[in-house]
Amino acid sequence: MNAPVDSFGMPLRTCSAAPRFGGDYTQLVNFLESVERLAQPLGLSDKEIIKYALKYTAPNERELFQYYEGNDYEEFANSALFMYPECGTKRRYTRLPSVQSAIPLPPLEAPHEAPPVGAPQQPERALEEPVAATMAPVHKTCFLRFP
Repeated sequence: MNAPVDSFGMPLRTCSAAPRFGGDYTQLVNFLESVERLAQPLGLSDKEIIKYALKYTAPNERELFQYYEGNDYEEFANSALFMYPECGTKRRYTRLPSVQSAIPLPPLEAPHEAPPVGAPQQPERALEEPVAATMAPVHKTCFLRFP
């Protein structure tokens, strides 16, 4: 089932497919990238992408982001990051590559099976390496004195 979209093709704010930002600074960059990723194939202008970023943001956070007065999405994103010093002062948002110029990535390899629990890391070398004792040897030297 397709997600409901508006006249520009962007998901409605109430739709589960819409990105959301509620104030968790650890998710801010992911949110900004998600909004841009949704808007890129639709050919939206930076001003329109900013409008959607604000629309998908929780009301308290939206008040902070509305202080940005320009029309450049990268500047808007950096302004949003500036509002959260926890993200790091040297953190900068850079635009995603356009969909048309994206470099195709090679397919992911099939996951490797994990070795059984307790198996040596390199079974071919298991016999070459000495096995460390699990406990230090205890010497049976006792000195008991009786009065």
